[in-house]
Amino acid sequence: MMINIDNYESFVMDYLDNNLDKIKKKEMDTFLFLHPNIAQEINSLNELKITDKPNGKLANDFKMSLKRNEIIEVEGISEENYESIFIAQVEGDLNKQKDQELALFLSENPSLKPELILQQSTILQADKNIVFENKDLLKKKSRTIILWPAIAAIAALLLLSFWVFKPQEINRTPILL
Repeated sequence: MMINIDNYESFVMDYLDNNLDKIKKKEMDTFLFLHPNIAQEINSLNELKITDKPNGKLANDFKMSLKRNEIIEVEGISEENYESIFIAQVEGDLNKQKDQELALFLSENPSLKPELILQQSTILQADKNIVFENKDLLKKKSRTIILWPAIAAIAALLLLSFWVFKPQEINRTPILL
């Protein structure tokens, strides 16, 4: 497969890691020579290094922080339901016994305390000092509907329709010939 503008992205990482064979490397060099803007992008990618130590190796504690800690089940609170218990605690729905069970659960799983603190920070308290001065504008005013004009209009229409559509008397006198 020839390296072109449509497929060069699939070869970039191998090119940067020097994993291309000699033929593909030469093709990539030719492609980059023909497309200097892409070559500039790839050179800027080549300058990026993800390290936290001078020797280029990631620290072991950083790697361990990426792993999820095992959650120990305590008093019926487990990995499947601890989030709903946290929410119930934040909303004040737990009784004293469940509160104690949650405290015991958190003592066994201290890595979850920041998650509970984060959920507790979602509760907003209204500032009681802020008062809307035009409170009466917010209330819906009752309206009385006056029906007599509508009733009068309906009555007038009925009378008019009876007068216009009333049956005519037919003169039934015989005509003499």
